[in-house]
Amino acid sequence: MHRYNQRMTIVIADALPPADTAQALSEPFSHRYPKTIHWFNARAAQCQPWPIAQHGCTPIEGWQLTELGFTPEPEGMMGAGLAPWLAHQLQTPTTGENDAVWVATLCSTVISQERATAVPLSLLHVTSAEIEALSQTAAPLFAQAGDGIELVALDDGIWQVTGPMPANTPTITPLALMGQDLGDWWPTGDAWRAWRKRLNEIQMAWHDHPVNVERERQGLPAINSLWLFGGGKPFVPAKHTDSTVHDTLAAPTLQGDWAAWLEAWAEIEPVLLGAEPNKPVVLTGPDCLVHLTNAPKRWWGNLFANKYKNAWRDWWINRK
Repeated sequence: MHRYNQRMTIVIADALPPADTAQALSEPFSHRYPKTIHWFNARAAQCQPWPIAQHGCTPIEGWQLTELGFTPEPEGMMGAGLAPWLAHQLQTPTTGENDAVWVATLCSTVISQERATAVPLSLLHVTSAEIEALSQTAAPLFAQAGDGIELVALDDGIWQVTGPMPANTPTITPLALMGQDLGDWWPTGDAWRAWRKRLNEIQMAWHDHPVNVERERQGLPAINSLWLFGGGKPFVPAKHTDSTVHDTLAAPTLQGDWAAWLEAWAEIEPVLLGAEPNKPVVLTGPDCLVHLTNAPKRWWGNLFANKYKNAWRDWWINRK
């Protein structure tokens, strides 16, 4: 968790459960954290919908990219900025200021009768040794193969992809892709033929790889593909942002462990209760952000106490 700074907006990542879970969690949450509920009700709330298909990234990723100063191209998607930011953080190879930046990360694709989905690198529990073994097998395929595409390692399981990538192509970040149909975001068309061919060769090289055979024996998902995303132009991230992000709730949310999520709120409550009244707070969920600001005191407030004691449910459950 980042250290709390009272001068900044407080951002609580994954503070809002999915809509289909929020109702069930509302009662145990209110019983366990009545002071937080009172704090919620004392503030004005504005719900900001965040359709992932429109933005190509999760709400918390979108908030962070906005704070970093990324502006998508006209008709572009906010999620396109994650690749140039990652490449900047991980010391990208030289890139022209007008060249779009693409990044590929390890993932696990799972195909069922209904659809194909992808598990992101952050949930795969991959070791450095596994990544090294897979990378060595695919090394000849990562190198330039006459099609202009080259993969340059940035970090364990992350590569920058350079080459003739089509501009203004909608992509989606690995975390935002979770639970969605991979086919809706698969790169199609002749312009993507070279990348699809290269990716297919990599997938075949990793099929039945000793690393994946052992992972299957342990009941772990295979590391069988790469997910390409980005397309944003390089930008200089802001040195000072107006927010501090608390991500204690991220891990249990990704794992769908709502008992652990409730437990983790014990670390978040003091942050909210200790905040200055006039400091804004942003709570993020899977499909929205809720902005909480200090509500002006009204002398007639007590007349409506019964009405407002459950005001928090409007944005917690109904998202309005």
